Amino acid sequence: RALAIAWAVPRIADATYRQLTLPDDLATPMVLRIVSAVPDAVALVAVALLMGELIAGLATVHVVADGRGAARSLLRVGRDLLRRPAPVLVSFGVGVGLLAFGVGIPLAVAAIAWDAARGALAGPGAPALAVVAAVGFAGTIVAALVIAGASAAWRRISLAEAVADLG
Repeated sequence: RALAIAWAVPRIADATYRQLTLPDDLATPMVLRIVSAVPDAVALVAVALLMGELIAGLATVHVVADGRGAARSLLRVGRDLLRRPAPVLVSFGVGVGLLAFGVGIPLAVAAIAWDAARGALAGPGAPALAVVAAVGFAGTIVAALVIAGASAAWRRISLAEAVADLG
């Protein structure tokens, strides 16, 4: 992870500086302009973070289940991935997919509710609409947080089940 981040951060910082000093298109959000300028750097960091999450998740399962130290649990991660790659990778991939879709949908609804609340507050009258939109926004953010927690718990449980009989 450190190598990926060390390679990507200067590129992302340079793209950010360019967009702050000479923006390409002010109608496009700055984050999207930066990601489109250096998609390889952003993708590499994302893959490195996911690999770190997989390795740390499996090691955590072994620390909790076996009661052994972190170093020994990290050694077992390699064995898990070699002896049973399909169940481990599928359970991890499904967990990440659940997180992405489960959190992405409420966040998309939250963006719509935010626009509605902003429009209602900026326009004349209709304070009830602003309150409803603001409550809808807050509710979808809370839903996204609950779904994120549930998908993280499910991912840990599914990883534990995938490596349970590898003793």
